[in-house]
Amino acid sequence: MNLFPDRVRAVTLDGVIEPIEWATGRGNEADRLPFSTRLKSDDGAYETLQQFLALCGQAGPARCAFAAGAAEGSQALDHKFGTLMQRLLQAPVVVPTPVGPLSITYTIAVALTLGALYSPSVWPQLGAALQELWLASRGGAVDALRQTLAAAAAGTAVQPYPNGRDAGASIFCSDTDNPHDPFAWPQAAAKADHRAPLFGAAWTFVSMPCANWAARDPGRYTGPWDRPTSNPVLLVGNFFDPATRYESAVALSHELASARLLILDGWGHTGYAKSACIEQTVDRYLIAGQLPAPRTVCQARPAAVRAEYLAEGPGRPDPCSHRRAADLSHASSYMTREVGSQRGTQGPPISTPIRRRHGHRRAEWVSATSQCLRRWPEPLPSRQPP
Repeated sequence: MNLFPDRVRAVTLDGVIEPIEWATGRGNEADRLPFSTRLKSDDGAYETLQQFLALCGQAGPARCAFAAGAAEGSQALDHKFGTLMQRLLQAPVVVPTPVGPLSITYTIAVALTLGALYSPSVWPQLGAALQELWLASRGGAVDALRQTLAAAAAGTAVQPYPNGRDAGASIFCSDTDNPHDPFAWPQAAAKADHRAPLFGAAWTFVSMPCANWAARDPGRYTGPWDRPTSNPVLLVGNFFDPATRYESAVALSHELASARLLILDGWGHTGYAKSACIEQTVDRYLIAGQLPAPRTVCQARPAAVRAEYLAEGPGRPDPCSHRRAADLSHASSYMTREVGSQRGTQGPPISTPIRRRHGHRRAEWVSATSQCLRRWPEPLPSRQPP
């Protein structure tokens, strides 16, 4: 849009990346910090994890399995989660499956958690998987986890070679400035992990291929970012996004010449398909050019996060199960690919790829919207719009 500012009729960006940190960094940042560290997606991921643990603690073990055995409150679950990660650093959990033993290492657990944070509809399954790992790390049975991994492995065995990582590297390494010294990545990862535990290294090493990436795009755009556009741009920012954090949307709303920020008070990656309010507002803007009022905050569609954690009752159908099943299939297959590619590894990640989620199809949500409107017992405090 800054390349062709006079051709902007209606443009919306959902899941916003701050363009300066993406492309070049500020000052000489790119000499020592990869773009995937500069964006601070790790901060967003860590904040989203804290939300998951707090909501899980509120729901209790009957509705969130990982809350079992922990004292009431998010701090107790945070301690339990940290203890689990330390155990996995010391030794992986080996899960027998029909396709052979699978080692769930620290790296795999981080990847599993991060992948699930993208899709709040699978947070109940994340809680169950973490509880299984907790029990297994103490020598307990892993029946449920074994079944999940076996099903995911069976579903991905016939798939061709996934080229997502190669395609991603070819795009972002050609589009961004990064250090030329490969040893800059471990240093950046250690500092990022101190700021955002677990996810600092995971996000930093996403860009590791860029250290020796020879190809460059001479036509890439590096600014300016404030060229006046023929119409305002609509940005969508989610308070707790584990990949494109809310602060990036706020920053870009100030950097663009004319922009309006629409806010989702919710969780997961991007906002569209997580809120009827977001969908209606974005559609109204794209179709009729009508912008929302300044400081508009939409609430998340409750089913996107919380339906499973409210007691359904014996035999009562869950109208949101189709959405969670689709998200769980993506998350499980991603985890299984990681297990297969890193079997037997231990310790902190050398390279932890990130599964980027694509937008959900709206029709899958609309058919069950009215039935899925359920709430957790108590909402958590919200962030404030700028």
